[in-house]
Amino acid sequence: MLDKAVDDYLRYAGLSEDPGNDRELNAAKAASLAQQADATSEVSHRLYDLAPLLPDNPRRVKRLVNMISVYQISAQATLGLDADTDPRWQGLALWILLMAEEPDAWVLLCDRPELADLKGDTSALPDPLKRDSVRMILDYGVQNDSPDREEAWLTKATVADFARLTPAPPPDPASTHSTD
Repeated sequence: MLDKAVDDYLRYAGLSEDPGNDRELNAAKAASLAQQADATSEVSHRLYDLAPLLPDNPRRVKRLVNMISVYQISAQATLGLDADTDPRWQGLALWILLMAEEPDAWVLLCDRPELADLKGDTSALPDPLKRDSVRMILDYGVQNDSPDREEAWLTKATVADFARLTPAPPPDPASTHSTD
């Protein structure tokens, strides 16, 4: 019975057509694809609460789901973040959303995590952090009435953790101007 299920999945995944393919290797690929599909489905479900912050374009949402699926595995390994029980998971999802949709604000927060703790008055913030779309992401924990909301916020501490997980690229030398 299991062999038939594996064969069906291999055929569905397009892995059984090549006669030179190794069945065990293909079974491993199929199992990996199935796990990825399960993880993606779980992430999609968990993002329901963040729906007002997500982009309108389904392809961009799918890209976010895929990114979060990958980074949550890394966060589990490096930060001990358990997607099922850790309230920081929403913070991770917000961080990935910021990285994908507001990259200039994300880079700024990678360099200066303390700016995430500045709530309310935005006059002292750098321009990328003043945008309404960025404020909605950064203030999500404040607006969310979840019992664990403080741990879901993007704070200096969580941003510092997540920035280790998703470090900003170094500045482009071509974009720096010399005064010599």
